[in-house]
Amino acid sequence: MSVWVSAWSVGCDDDQHYSRDALSYEHSGIFPSPSDKPAEIILAYIPGFVRRTGTENVEHDDFPSAPYLRLDIASWIEDHGRPMVRPGATVVLTRAGAEQLRDRLARWLELGSYAEDRR
Repeated sequence: MSVWVSAWSVGCDDDQHYSRDALSYEHSGIFPSPSDKPAEIILAYIPGFVRRTGTENVEHDDFPSAPYLRLDIASWIEDHGRPMVRPGATVVLTRAGAEQLRDRLARWLELGSYAEDRR
C-alpha cells in the first residue's frame, strides 16, 4: 500500500481526458509541437497522519502533509496507447525544493512568450 495521495495532475483531468497541456517529448533538438502525443505530470503528497515507522508516538504538530512532494512524469507509451510513468521518471521534492520549483515556474511565466501575441 502506498503512503502517497495522488492529488493533482497537469495534462489529464479526472475523467482521463488528456488536455495536451503537457506533451511527451523525446529529443532536445526538436522544437515541440501541439500535435505531439499527450503527457501527464502527477503530483502526490503524504497525508499528515502517515508516520514513519518508530515515530508514531512522537509528539508533533497536526500538519496536513509530510514535507515531501512527489512528481511523476508520464510520457506517451505507444504500446499502451497512453502516457505512463517510466522507471526513473519520479522525483521527490522537499518543501524547499517545491518552493524553488514554484519560484522558477513563476519566473518563466513572467517572461511571457510569443504565442501570447497570437491570441
